[in-house]
This record gives sequence, C-alpha cells and structure tokens, in this order.
Amino acid sequence: MNARTATQATYKHESNIQLASARKTTNIKLAVQTSKLTPLVDGPEIFGKMGEMFEKAKSYIYITAWSMRMKTPVKGKKLGDWLIEKAKKGVKIKILWCDLDKKMSPFNERKAINALLKRDKTNNIKIVLSELKELGTTFANQIQTIHGGTIGSHHQKTVVVDGIYAICNGADITTGAINRTYWHDAAVFIQGKGVKGIEENFVTRWNKEAPLDGIKEQITLNSKSKSSQICKTILTIPSWWWKNTDINKKYDNLIENAKESIYIENQYLRHPDIGKELAEAAKNKIKIYILIPKYPEEIDPSKKNMKIEAKIMHYSQFKVLKAIATGDKRWIDDPVNMIKSERKKKVKTKYLKNVTIMSTSVKAKPYCHSKIMIVDKTISIAGSANLNRRSLDAVVDSECNVVIESKKFASEFREKLENSKKRYRVVPHDIDLDEKITQFNKYNFDERNAQAKRINKSAIARTVMGSLLTEKDPDKLRELYTQKFDFLL
Repeated sequence: MNARTATQATYKHESNIQLASARKTTNIKLAVQTSKLTPLVDGPEIFGKMGEMFEKAKSYIYITAWSMRMKTPVKGKKLGDWLIEKAKKGVKIKILWCDLDKKMSPFNERKAINALLKRDKTNNIKIVLSELKELGTTFANQIQTIHGGTIGSHHQKTVVVDGIYAICNGADITTGAINRTYWHDAAVFIQGKGVKGIEENFVTRWNKEAPLDGIKEQITLNSKSKSSQICKTILTIPSWWWKNTDINKKYDNLIENAKESIYIENQYLRHPDIGKELAEAAKNKIKIYILIPKYPEEIDPSKKNMKIEAKIMHYSQFKVLKAIATGDKRWIDDPVNMIKSERKKKVKTKYLKNVTIMSTSVKAKPYCHSKIMIVDKTISIAGSANLNRRSLDAVVDSECNVVIESKKFASEFREKLENSKKRYRVVPHDIDLDEKITQFNKYNFDERNAQAKRINKSAIARTVMGSLLTEKDPDKLRELYTQKFDFLL
C-alpha cells in the first residue's frame, strides 16, 4: 500500500499555518470578521450541519478521517449515498482516511474504499488510505515491533466544502458518534473567513500522501478560502512527516496566561507538561472545571486481569489529575514517593476547592469524547487533539484544531455544553480509585516476564528497556512503563 521511500521520509514542509509561540500574550485585539462561527455539540447537531454542507457543495468536498463508516446517517442519508449523489452532480470528492491496523480496529478500510469506488461511475471520488507505521527512531521501531501494530496515525477530523464551509471536528464519522446517548462530542462550523487554514492543511497533506497511494492528481488551495484573525487553525504534525506542535504551544500559552477560569472537556488528560501548567494554575486559585470519562475506552475495571497497556494509560492520567486537584506538581515529577507517603500517613489528600473534576457515571452514558478548552470565557480551542503525548508531542499522531478568540462564541459554546450535560448525569471523578485499579499484581508481572522473553531477542530493545525487565517493586514498575512508553500515552 503506502510504502514510503527514504527520500520521502526526509521531506520538510514549511507550513503557513503557524501561531506565535511567545510564552506571554496580553491585550489581545479582536478584529472585526465577516465569518460565521458556530459551536456544534453532540452527534445530531454535528452531522446535521455536515449534511447541510453536502447539500451546498458545488465544486468539491474534502474530508480527513480517522475512523469512518459509509453507513453513517448524515441528515437523512448514509454517508456513502451522499458521496455518490454529489459525485454524479460533478462534485469532486477527496478523502484522506487513516488505515488502522487490526489491533486498533478490525474494520477493513481498503475493502470499504473499493466498495465505494465500485459504486462511483463518475471517477469523481478519490480516496487516499494513510498507512503510517514509521516513527523515525530506532527505539520507536523496536517498540512498534513489540507492540505488534500501527502506532502512528493521522487523527485529524475535518470537512471542507468549496473553500467556503468547514467543520473542525472531534467526532469520528461513525454510527456510534451520531448517537448522543453513547458519545458526547464537540466541533466548530466555519463559514467564510477561517476556512483557509483547514483547507491548506488538507491540500498540503493530499499532495504529499496521494502519490504514496498511487494517486497522481495534485490540488491547489482555493483562492476563495480566507484566513481569519479570530479563528485560526493549529496543528500537530509528527516529526516523521513535518514537525508542527502549535496545538501544544497554544494550550501551554493559554493555561499559563489564564486570569480567571479554565474549562476543559477531553477524552484523556495525560500530558505531564499540560498537567503541570494546570496544577500551577490551580495553585494560583484559577477556577478549573474538567469533564473526562470515568474510565477511558481502553479500560474495563471489571476485568480481574487488566493488561499492562491499559493500566499504564490510566496510571499516567491518575498522576496528572492528582497534581491538578492538589496543585502539587510532585504527583507528576515524583509519583512513587508521593504514593508511598500517602499510604504511610493513611490520610486522604486534601483537594483544592477551586478545582472540579467530573465524569459521566458508568451507567449514565455518554462517553466523553469531546476535545475542547475555554479560557477566561473568551478563548476556545476545539478539534481532534486529546490532552496526551500522542496528540500534542508530534511523535505519534497528527491533529487539527481551531483556536477562536471571541467572547460571544465562548459564551454560546459553554451554553450548548451545559445544555448537553442536562441529558446525562455527571459525578465527581474518583482520582483515588484511578490509582487503585492501576496497581500492578501477579498477572502483570507474568505479562512483564513474557514481554521480557520477546524483548531479549533484540539487543537494542534489551539495552533501552533496562530495569523494566527486572524491577520487582509494583509502583516503580508502573512508573518505569510510563517513562519508557510515554510517547504512546
């Protein structure tokens, strides 16, 4: 499929989609815009707006997708039927679709693509399947061999129509995502100014990836696409493609400069640096509200024998949440000693009153899949990026977000999010339970020993993994795993 040559791997792109990376920004002046920005909350609204965009499409539709199903209902029609109908009317459709391996998803993207193209008699539909397995370092390649599947992926989720309309999305185009009972998602609809950054990202990616999948057709940026001073596109592009960490920089900048409040909804909150910034903000009495799932989708606490991978993912989040809730960064920097000290004292840690961490209860779904932040009721970030290393560090996954500087938009966004929460029950997140369910047991040590046998076949992996193969202390072993596999978390 998409084999990359050595020459292609060294490609360097100078992106026009850049934001200033200054650590301090004050007195932001909001320019008058002619664009229309609309927050979209939950599947029915997101896919309803997507259907309206398809109805208006006259020249082209560009889609970037991580997980996508052609049977997904979009405003009364299946996605595949929409694409065939628009293709018959002369609309050029181009899709960048991530090729997930069987460990991530049993779905066969190539088979689905071939089925759609067989239906298309116009040749107006072109689809690139992004198969990205390279991580660019010897250690990463060794880890990937041990992991047994594709690690790096394009996680962006956008739709652009005719250079005039765009959606920057956190939701996948799947039947589950459209059901607000099961999934809680958020997106931004852009009309007019602000579309340019999202389209530029698509055009740049298409022109680089299409030849890798045997498609020679190149595209150019539509002159109708306009930029905006209020709504800007920010990216994560991994180092094995061209490196861009604007999303990470923007989160860091906004959290550091928050004056009153920080509102976050995310599927994950694992990034240690973001955690430290939020802990510092919490200590400085910034009001912080966080909504996350009770358990991430990889975890099933009812299982007696939980895999090491699941435990370290959740353990990495426990440390961050503990630091934010207490305002104490030592929970991220020195968690093993902090845990042991807490156990010895047998006193429950005091949490800050200005920090609220909530989750949807297990029985009262939906699963929180939204990826947004609103700072000081003025600046909003939304898109595909989770608050973990995969999404922010430009080593594993690519992402596409927008940052919007508008009190009006932020107010409308918060109102819609609050109305969405009225449809389900939120409860205080149990951070202490997070730590308990991720403690290593005999089963996990047996898992580690089995891994050690596989790893010992490789001298490089054996050298890099070091004490992970022999550590006997359960708490230290958890911490060693998070350090060795931090780029996957």
